[in-house]
Amino acid sequence: MSQNWESFGISWTSETVSRQNGPNKTDRVAYSTPAQLPQVADYDKFVAHFGKPAVLAMVNASNSIRVRAQAVCRGLLENGERDADKLRQAVYNAMRGVRAQASPIQVRVYTLPNGQMYNGTDVTEYRQMYAAALVEAGVPADVAVNLANAQNIG
Repeated sequence: MSQNWESFGISWTSETVSRQNGPNKTDRVAYSTPAQLPQVADYDKFVAHFGKPAVLAMVNASNSIRVRAQAVCRGLLENGERDADKLRQAVYNAMRGVRAQASPIQVRVYTLPNGQMYNGTDVTEYRQMYAAALVEAGVPADVAVNLANAQNIG
């Protein structure tokens, strides 16, 4: 999903960003994919699109579009995003004040020995239900508990 960035008064540059892997600045490691950093190409279009209050907020050094873009890209690169258009869209959304959308929650369903389904996230509860289903099926309790403790979810 590529925007018409020119109509917003934005052009883009690519620049390497790093993450801190330890307590010292020498512990920084650069991402292999460059960050996408916006630049104001047409001030009038930029102000018309974002509005004066937003532009004034972006002038603040701690909230500048460059600093914000680096932070957004760092987060996405850390999570494996490599597509420049997606990085740009996320930076643009941050400039507009739109928070990043969470990944959809994936509901996992696990089958118990008695054929019932478990769709929770608590491994202890799952193991208890698993052992109970085995005992109901006639498996000795100590064997059922051992089998249940070997089960994992997630």
